[in-house]
Formats: sequence, structure tokens, C-alpha cells
Amino acid sequence: MILLPFNDKRISGIKLLKIYIFRNLHLSFYFIIPLILSISNMRAQETHTKIDPLLQNAMIKLLPGEKINVYAKFSEQYPLKNLIRQTRSLSKKDKRKEIVRILKNFSLEKQHKVLDFLKDEQLKNKVTRIDILWAVNIVIFTAEADVIYSLANNFEEIKKIKYDRKFNTSLINEEVINNSRKITFDPENVTVNPGITLINADSVWKAGFYGEGVFVASIDEGCNWTHPDIVNNLWNNLGEDADNDGNTIEFNGSDWEFDPEDINGIDDDNNGYIDDFIGWDFENGDNDVYGSWHGTKTVGIVVGDGTLGIKTGVAPKAKIIRSEERRVGKEWRSR
Repeated sequence: MILLPFNDKRISGIKLLKIYIFRNLHLSFYFIIPLILSISNMRAQETHTKIDPLLQNAMIKLLPGEKINVYAKFSEQYPLKNLIRQTRSLSKKDKRKEIVRILKNFSLEKQHKVLDFLKDEQLKNKVTRIDILWAVNIVIFTAEADVIYSLANNFEEIKKIKYDRKFNTSLINEEVINNSRKITFDPENVTVNPGITLINADSVWKAGFYGEGVFVASIDEGCNWTHPDIVNNLWNNLGEDADNDGNTIEFNGSDWEFDPEDINGIDDDNNGYIDDFIGWDFENGDNDVYGSWHGTKTVGIVVGDGTLGIKTGVAPKAKIIRSEERRVGKEWRSR
């Protein structure tokens, strides 16, 4: 205790401060109160550093009871070196199963407290969706602002909470195809997307491997399969090639289309799907897999051959089989 002289008496520093405040009450409102508020604001700001600024701005605009789509990234990730060491001796098939098992168990161990909290809030109708991305230890959910603040304040295992924004796909412009059916791929005369170089795919090309002879099934939303960088690498189901001309799509002088002479409304290859020339739309039950949506991007990453000048595909000579299923993302996350 500190003793100070005051009116010829010795009193504690705490009591001295109290006497000073009460004797100068009018001054306290100008100095003490703002100081307290400032400290409180600093603490609040420090508490919410886990919430991404973009999300904080969006949360400010929420109405009472309104929910927002977010995802929480956890601090811990399973060490890659451990994953490699634990699966090194396994076959490719068994390795995949073991990696999935390890990552699922790891995410469950790290996420269970947060998931329990979210499920409790879901019963209160403050949370309406919970999805787990076990591969990268992330939880996706839709919640009210107070739930998000509670997570940021009370769960040390969470590293960051970010805004899971939705984008209006109708704003995406349709691609314009070139005016020639003759499309060729020359790997030496086009620019390479930086991502290709970062993953060393170009090194594989230099060894002579471009994906030729490989078939890749694309399960995603609609794809603009008439895009010049994609159309040359479309798988043609020759089982439905009724006129036996060696292809099921044709260039009509201005656009790509299904070969008119192959369209007969018959399941020629007896696989259960009628006129499935390049794939199948499993959501609508037809052969129309066209669309300028997410599927265009993912297909371009796989087989984009650089016809328009920039190679985007890691396997620019592979063949893509189109399968449209917009619900596949939700189904995969639920497994």
C-alpha cells in the first residue's frame, strides 16, 4: 500500500484517488469515463480480430434475427509430413482411403466443441446450416451475428471466421467461340497460366505427358462446352454415333451443336441414357450439360488446351466426360 500526505494525515493512494474523483466529479466525466469506454472498445476490437473485416462489415448491415453464410477455419492442420509417412507404403487405392480416414478423424477431434455449440444454437433457430470440410479442417455454417461473435470470443481453436459470399452467376458473360471447326493444340506456342507453373505441371509436359489417352469425369454444374479451350477435348460417346461419322458434336458454321444425324431419341449404347453424346445432366435427367457456371472453370483447369492463347489445363490432351449435378457439393460435404 502506498501512503501519501493529505491534510496532515497519511492515507492510501486508492482513497486519495476516490477523494479526488468525488471532489472533481465534473472533471471525471471528461477524462475518466472516456478512458473506461476507450479500454472497453479496445478489448472488444481485440476480441473480434478473428472475424474477417469483410464479414464484420456485412454483419453490421444484418437485421435482428437475420443470418449470414460464413466459414470458420481452425488453427491446426494435419501435418503433411505425417500424412506422407503414415501412407507411404500403401497402394494408391488404400492410401486414398487412409488419408480420408485420418483427415476426417482429425477434423472431428478439433471441431467437436464448435460443432456441439453450433448444434445447440441450431435448436434455437440461430443456425440453419452446418457443413464440414474435413480435408482442410473448416466448418461452413449459416448463423446470426451473436453466434459468430460467441465463436470468436470463446473458442481458441478457431483461427479465422470469414464471409462465405454468394455470387450471381447470371452476371457471367457467355463465351464466344471461334469461327473455325479446326482447333489445334500447340503446347509450345501458347502462354501458360501461372498456376500451371506453380504446381510443376509444365515439367510433366516436358517429359512428354499431356494426358493423352486419359478420360476424366467432371461432376459439377453446367459447363460451356463450346468454349474453344474445351471443345477439342470433349469425350464423344461413339456408342450414340448413329451416323458413324466418328463424332457426336459438329460445328455448324457459327456454333457447336450435337450432331443432328445422331439425335434419334434412342438409347443406342443401351446404358440407360438416351442420346448422351458428351455426358449427362443427372439433376434434370437429360443430355443438356451446357451452362456458363462453375463447371466451365473446373473443366478448364483440367483440359483447357490454350486455343485462345493461355493454357489453363493440367492435362491439355485428356478427354473430359461431362456430368452435371448441382447438388454434388452438398452431398460430398455430408459424407
